[in-house]
Amino acid sequence: VEMCKYFHVTTRNSADKFKEELKRVYYVTPTTYLSLIQTFQSVFNYKSKEVKDEKDKYSKGYDTLVQTEGKVKNMEVELTEMKPQLEVLAKQTADKVIEVEKSAEEVNKRREIIAADEAVAAQSRNEAAAIKKQCEMELAKAKPALDKAEQALKVLSQKEIAFLKSLPKPPAQVKYVMEPVCILFDKDPERKLDTNTGKREENYW
Repeated sequence: VEMCKYFHVTTRNSADKFKEELKRVYYVTPTTYLSLIQTFQSVFNYKSKEVKDEKDKYSKGYDTLVQTEGKVKNMEVELTEMKPQLEVLAKQTADKVIEVEKSAEEVNKRREIIAADEAVAAQSRNEAAAIKKQCEMELAKAKPALDKAEQALKVLSQKEIAFLKSLPKPPAQVKYVMEPVCILFDKDPERKLDTNTGKREENYW
């Protein structure tokens, strides 16, 4: 109030001086005084709001810092309490890492063994393929003889078979043919004494 009064009085004195020097009248009325008060009030309200906003902002910041400090302290307490558990978990993790490394070494060893087995298997496949090819070549060579034997069997009569059965000692060619036939049909030979050599020999006849 004193400040507004001071503004009003000095303004009126300045108006009187302005009138004396420039011969011009400047009216200082109660309306002017009220306008000054209203302007001051507007400025005061604006600045009060500005100060209040800054105060609220700093208050919220302070409250946030206090809450954060409390949370940090709680976390420190929790971490202190959990330290033994964390140490146990760290040890377990280290043990797991060692186990994984050992497992990796075993896997690598098994992989090497498997690779070696695959190499052996590949070699066996190649050898089997070579044997198969050789057998197919031999079969191709023997097929004409097989076809010829099949034709011979077709013309072989029951009478000729009965004649062969009646022979006590068949020719060498017959024995030569019967031996692989008996082997194919899983017929075991008899061991008989050979009168010529005096030794027991396998007899498929």
